[in-house]
Amino acid sequence: MSSPGSSRAAGDQVQNLPQGKQRAIPDVRLSFITAQDQATFERLFLSAAKGERALTGEKAKDLLVRSKLSGKTLAQIWALADTDVDGQLLFPEFALAMYFCNVKLAGQRLPLSLPDDLKKEVGGLVKSLTHGAVLAPTSGSGAKKEDSLG
Repeated sequence: MSSPGSSRAAGDQVQNLPQGKQRAIPDVRLSFITAQDQATFERLFLSAAKGERALTGEKAKDLLVRSKLSGKTLAQIWALADTDVDGQLLFPEFALAMYFCNVKLAGQRLPLSLPDDLKKEVGGLVKSLTHGAVLAPTSGSGAKKEDSLG
């Protein structure tokens, strides 16, 4: 279900991008999904976001309801994925929501609260995206997307 690879390593640096050059999707592999799933989720996100850094609640709902999960389950997934509780999903949060949809569709239970490792990984990326910074691995540390094979 999950693949090895960390979103960042101890040597990662945060680099600020010039105004207007903020990325919607950080150049890191998320540890809780496969490379193939991440590529799929990125395409879905970029298609729905239409140049914005985040999906509005309405746009995210349009994608999440395709799972055919109940409204109650989707509300629980939203509560887990919207880590900064702002009513919209940045890419790491969207990927987390899609991951939890897949967990539920595989017949597994959703956690009652977001596990600490996911909270740290997704929350850190959300914070960096919100503050106009992206993580850039230094000399071989970290897991850039192309470094992991899911």
